[in-house]
Formats: sequence, C-alpha cells, structure tokens
Amino acid sequence: MLPMVLQAQPDILIRINTLGPNEFYIRSQLAAGSIIMDVRELKMYKKSRIPGALSIPDASVLHAFSDSLDRDVPIFVYCDGSTRSQTACSLLIDRGFQNVALLKGGLMSWESVNLPMDKRRVAKRQSGRKSSNRNLH
Repeated sequence: MLPMVLQAQPDILIRINTLGPNEFYIRSQLAAGSIIMDVRELKMYKKSRIPGALSIPDASVLHAFSDSLDRDVPIFVYCDGSTRSQTACSLLIDRGFQNVALLKGGLMSWESVNLPMDKRRVAKRQSGRKSSNRNLH
C-alpha cells in the first residue's frame, strides 16, 4: 500500500525521477551541487550509507533542511527499499523542488551491484535533540 501522501496525489509518482543504482550513482556524482539524502532511520544510517549522503530520518528534519535549499538543487533520495524515499520525494516536490530522483530498489539495489558504501562509524549527535515521531513511513 502506498503512503497516504502518495495516495492523495497520484500525479506525484509521475514526477519522481526513478533511477536504477548505476544511473543514480553517475548522475549524483556529475550533478553540480547535488545532495544525496538518506531517509532511513538514524541507526541504519550510522551502520552504512552511500558516501556523502546526509541523514534525513524524519519529516521534521526534511522540512527544516529543505527550507534552506535552492529549489533547483539536484536531490537524490534513498532508503532501504523505496517506501520512505517515495514519501520524501513527494514531500520535496510538494515544497517546490524540481530536480528530485529516487533510487529504485533503495540501498539493497545499490549494494547488489557493489557500488561504494561508507561504513565508517558515525559519532553520536551532540545536540541531544531527539527526532520527532513524524516519520516518513
């Protein structure tokens, strides 16, 4: 079943640029000023992630972070599969972003073709701020 955001706006699916892992990798590396967003839970991000990806674990973080961005910046979004990333992409498109891409099959597809992974340990948050319960499910 699709997330409520997508059910309410089926035309969003048409506007999400869905890319296979190799194309996602190439385009994210070539696009000037691009941002890669990992929308999985923080504990998953800490274990492994696409190199250079930013952790955007819930909707409140996504809203706060996207408020500071130019609406034309290329944004590449992934999760483990695709449910959370579809929701994040639809939220970004609703907020006026024009260049949003989704990793088809999520991190599992990325790993299946042996693309680079960052498995370095991530330090605990220093701010002590807990994320809200407004997740991207």
